[in-house]
Amino acid sequence: MSRRTFEHGLADIRRGAEKDNSLLQNTREVVVYSLETHEPIYYRSFAGNESGYESDYEPGYEPGYESGNKSENKSGNKSGIEVINETEQDMKMQELLQTPEDVSSVSDISCVTFQNVWDAFIKYLETDKVHFINSVPKTASEFNNAVSNGNIAPAKDYYVFVGKQVLNKKTEIDSEIRRKFGELSYIPSSFEFSSESSTSVNDLFLYSFTYNNFKFPKQYKKLKASGFNGDNSVKYNYFGYTPETKNQNAFDVNKSYIENLFYAAADDYAVKFVSPDRKEEMILYVTNSFDNIYNEMMQKSSQRNTYENNQVNNELRKYDHSVFIKINSFYKLPYINILKLLTYDKELAGKEVKTSKYNEDKSTYKIAKTLEVIKFILNNEKTDVDNPSGVYNAYQNTSFDMTENVYIDNLYYFDRPFVLFLKDTNKDRPYFSARIKDGKYLVKSEK
Repeated sequence: MSRRTFEHGLADIRRGAEKDNSLLQNTREVVVYSLETHEPIYYRSFAGNESGYESDYEPGYEPGYESGNKSENKSGNKSGIEVINETEQDMKMQELLQTPEDVSSVSDISCVTFQNVWDAFIKYLETDKVHFINSVPKTASEFNNAVSNGNIAPAKDYYVFVGKQVLNKKTEIDSEIRRKFGELSYIPSSFEFSSESSTSVNDLFLYSFTYNNFKFPKQYKKLKASGFNGDNSVKYNYFGYTPETKNQNAFDVNKSYIENLFYAAADDYAVKFVSPDRKEEMILYVTNSFDNIYNEMMQKSSQRNTYENNQVNNELRKYDHSVFIKINSFYKLPYINILKLLTYDKELAGKEVKTSKYNEDKSTYKIAKTLEVIKFILNNEKTDVDNPSGVYNAYQNTSFDMTENVYIDNLYYFDRPFVLFLKDTNKDRPYFSARIKDGKYLVKSEK
């Protein structure tokens, strides 16, 4: 289906062009319906570039697309947007729609926003915690003892639902996810929702969706595709600011939103990137150890000055005359696209829980299904904001007359195993972490 419009506000519309080469723009949309329930189970919109018309919109990144230089791609699209493994991603998404992973089997992704679902569950039951008819599952006990009251992640980054597993509620979820995130709800078609007319339904659906597309004040330049962790058999897309490909204009804007937490060694460093509204932080930490990593990283961050002074002093020993030591920082970040469907069904599905009136009428609910959707996107996309200027970190030995500039280049390159954290600026602990050990969550280059 192709839709024409005079609208300019939507990303796909602004990237679209009417096929008859007029200035009307359009979008292509695909909707797939279930033959059993006749409900929509899959929706996706595409930028409607069907002609040689080129929009003046500066391309960024949308799920399924990657920003790049304005050159014609395989489909004849001259908008500067290249389709990334579209068929492969569609197949992966269809597979995910059917096969959520049990959270107990996932070790590389951690997201604590399902706690917010549990908090909503307690309110739904109108009890002090979730009381089970039989023994309390371990996961439930942990949730009961860690009530967050919504203080884990920024409200804009998550959506939760607790309610009866009926069709009109699924439609409500689909609509809210589309409105808030512009995404699918990713509820598997295998999840059976009862008819709205079934008044006896007491099956409950517990659902959360966490979404973050971290952006920068100014768009970074896309870098040459390269491998990961020394393996160049597969190339991945990167962006940033490097000695080889300097993007000074972008870096001058973005550097006031960057904090180098520490640089202990060439394989041990961490950087904090702050969102344009300064309400959220993304921390990247290169390490060969994955035990107690957040506390370890923050401890090293407290020793940042010691690491930097050691660097300067070691460099000064190389000279028998006075020099000015300056530390330059360069950054290389991969394009990341994480989509995870997790479930707690192994421990929770089928368990009966007490309502607030259980002592009076023995009324209960049953946990039918649980689903946690996590989506994180990282690319060089920018956000237009007013930015204060930043400064470079410079160090000097003031006991000498400065006669020569000497530069130390600290390469904060995330093309090797690292950990990524997302954190509300006003909170002490991250609400999301991802261990990037290989190219599993990186965006492959087609070139």
